[in-house]
Amino acid sequence: MFCLFQMQFHILSVPSFLFLYYNHLMFVIAKKLKDILTYDITYSEIDIDFLSYGLDILLQDGLEYAGALTAGILMHRGPEALCFLAVFGILRTCTGGLHASGRPGCFAGFILIFTLSMLVSALPVSGLFFCCIAVFSICGILRNSPVIHPLCPLTVEETILCRRNTVIRCAVILFLIHAGLFLPPFRRLCAPCACGAAADDILMRLAPLFRKGETL
Repeated sequence: MFCLFQMQFHILSVPSFLFLYYNHLMFVIAKKLKDILTYDITYSEIDIDFLSYGLDILLQDGLEYAGALTAGILMHRGPEALCFLAVFGILRTCTGGLHASGRPGCFAGFILIFTLSMLVSALPVSGLFFCCIAVFSICGILRNSPVIHPLCPLTVEETILCRRNTVIRCAVILFLIHAGLFLPPFRRLCAPCACGAAADDILMRLAPLFRKGETL
């Protein structure tokens, strides 16, 4: 088991090293795209700022997910990586949680979470164990969602909408995890899905503990 973990860490270091320079790369690409989209078109300064921020976030998230998926494929765990990313991303967009204050920290933290999740999901334990983790994590997510950014509070309507979306997504994810437990071809995908829910729950619980950190 130790050799397996050591090999996966070694393989994961390859895409991680290749993406270390992404902070500057994302800035350059976002600026070029902004110049192309705003060329010969009249935009207000606020619209340009929103466009730049949106492109930056889109490219950043895309590169993070591409790096994690590449690492999963190199670890011969592509389907598991895809399931983790799907569950984590679907929940993250409506629950909020702890965020790093800068792009390098965000990327490093994301890769760390992904690595630990892949290692935990590879443990030779019963699928029932991961189902229990999923249930515990979903309960925590439903109790704490959404995590509000202190500088960007949500209206009552927005909060209700976030909670409604969280309930629907959690119900679907929990159903798929338990259904996969009884379907042998998909049983191995229960663990990474449960880890995705657990990762989101942990980040939500950590958000109030880091006052200087950014929350969604």
